[in-house]
This record gives sequence, structure tokens and C-alpha cells, in this order.
Amino acid sequence: MSEHDSMDRLLRQALSTPVPALSPDFDRRVLKQVRPRRLSRASIFTLAAYTMVALAISVSTMRHTEIGWPFIVVSVMVPILVVAMVFRREFGASALS
Repeated sequence: MSEHDSMDRLLRQALSTPVPALSPDFDRRVLKQVRPRRLSRASIFTLAAYTMVALAISVSTMRHTEIGWPFIVVSVMVPILVVAMVFRREFGASALS
């Protein structure tokens, strides 16, 4: 059997089978999987507690150096503000609801 004949046979066989269809609730399941995630109250509390502990450790560590307070405040607050901006852009205000 030639290559063309086997390809024709394969195509005829594929075209004779019924067309596959999606389940009726396919759209609902896809939208459920891709919708933005919302943080639970426990997650928000954990995130806030971690931020406060990291802030306290950073300030306490930097306080014992020869760095002035304005630089300490800027070097601690800038990363927090950047993370807050990225979080807001990625998840929006609805993530905290």
C-alpha cells in the first residue's frame, strides 16, 4: 500500500467518526478555574502579620547601624509600597473581598 493510499484511508476513517463535542457545563468550569482568586481572612491576617514581623526585624536591624532614620524609613517602606502596587495591579481590589 502506498503512502497516499494509507493517508487517504486514515483521513476517511477520521472523517467518518462523530465530531467531538464539549460538555454542556464546559464554559462554567473553565470560568471557575480562571477567575481571580480571593484571599481568605486567615490569609490576609497571615500576610499582615508577616509584613509586620519583617518590618520590625528590618527596622531593628538597621537601627543598630550607622544609618540615619530617614534612610531606614525609605529603605523599608519602598519595597512594601512596590509590593502593594504589584499586588493591586495583579489581583485588584476584589482579591481582598
